[in-house]
Order: sequence, then C-alpha cells, then structure tokens
Amino acid sequence: MKIPIPSKGDSSVAGRPAPDPASQSSTPQKEARGSASVIDEQVGVDQHDLRISDIVPDSPYGEAALAFYRAGFDVIPGHPSEKRAVVKWDPWRAALSPDAIAAHYAEHPHHTLCCILDERLLVLDADAPLAVSALDILEQQFGVESNFVVNTRRGQHRYYRLGADVIARTRAHSTAAHPDRIDVKAARSLVMLPPSPNKTIARCDINTVEDLVEVKQDFVDAVFHHNGCEPPRERMPTERHAIASESPQLSQNSL
Repeated sequence: MKIPIPSKGDSSVAGRPAPDPASQSSTPQKEARGSASVIDEQVGVDQHDLRISDIVPDSPYGEAALAFYRAGFDVIPGHPSEKRAVVKWDPWRAALSPDAIAAHYAEHPHHTLCCILDERLLVLDADAPLAVSALDILEQQFGVESNFVVNTRRGQHRYYRLGADVIARTRAHSTAAHPDRIDVKAARSLVMLPPSPNKTIARCDINTVEDLVEVKQDFVDAVFHHNGCEPPRERMPTERHAIASESPQLSQNSL
C-alpha cells in the first residue's frame, strides 16, 4: 500500500495511524530495509513508489524520505533554513517507520531531508574542485568508483559501504585553508540528502545501501594520509557520538 505524501507546497495535515510497535525494533528493521530481496514486502512498496534514482529537485520531501528509508538509510527530517535535524536523533531512530515518516512530513512538508550514517556507511565530502580531483585520483589508485554520488553547492558527496572491520572516523577540514582535503563522514554523522537545497543526484546505481561500492581499510587510510592525518585505529566511543547527536546547530562543514 502506498502512503500518500503532500507536496512541498501542501501544508495540510493528514491523519495517520499510530506506528505499530512491533515494526519499530531498529536491528531487524535495518536488516530488512538493507536487503533487496525483502524490501518490497517489508515496507509495502509498490511499482508507483518513488525510488532513489527517481528523486529530482522538486520531489516532495516526504516521498524522498520514504524512498531513502526503503533503501536502508536512517532518514531524519532537517530544518528548512539551518543545517541541523529538527528532532532528537535517538528517539526518532527508535520509532523510525513508514508511518512515522509519513506523519511527520504530512504535518511539516517543508522540512528538508537528512540521514544519520550507521556503521556500514562512509561519505567522502569533496567541497572544492581540488578535493574532487584528489578523490578521483584516489578512487583510480584503488580501483574504487562510488556508485551513489550527490552534487553539492561546491562539490560532491560520494557514498561507500565499509568492508568488514574497516575503521573510519569523522574528520572535517577547512576548505579555505586546505581546498584539496576531503572531509570524512562516518558513523553517527549527519548528512543532507536530495532533494534538500543544493543536493542533487549525480549518479545512482543502487537500490539499497547493500549495493554501495565496498571499500577496504587501505582506501580509508589513503584518504587520511592525503589529508595529512594519521588513519584511525580504533572506533570512537558511542557515548561521545551520542552527545554530538543532540547538538542544536552543526558547523557549515557538517552536512
């Protein structure tokens, strides 16, 4: 059954049934959404539902949110004019479901769209032409080519799936001081998704996050070395990420 979502210009509020508590267990839900073989059955998708590859700048945020959710992304609504989420991360994630997404965007159709990266995902943010060129070279050196790429105002977000036991850590750099450096976004980073402002899909050859190109530790290490940093060798404690997740305002380089 397809869940109706108002367009960005429709501010009406549609009634929605309360989310089914049985559908809100985060681990089984994530496994279902990340598996192409069960995705349609688990979240009630039909042939008319929006897919990630169909998203364009004027796509309704609610429909886009459901498309990314079905693909296995932990979506979260964003502020229309500030680079931050509009809800607390962990309570939202605990109740994340198609009904919760539909109900939120029915009431707030102008909220933008973000995602919270989990331990599977890596996003490399090339925020200037020199950084884009540097990332091109690194991909060529390691035989890697991102199959989900989002154009940003000044560069690109390239998405990857981390291989087993690969360690990556979020690290941002000043574009003004280091225009060739590549920002690293890893677990519990917030990233803006299309069709949010200045975010458009440049390439989408995936149906779910499991289709993302996998990268190994050597590629991650090479990115850190390129940035003049020592590669991470241990994961950040969850508690420190949890504190950052509730920050009311993120830096310009965060999204």
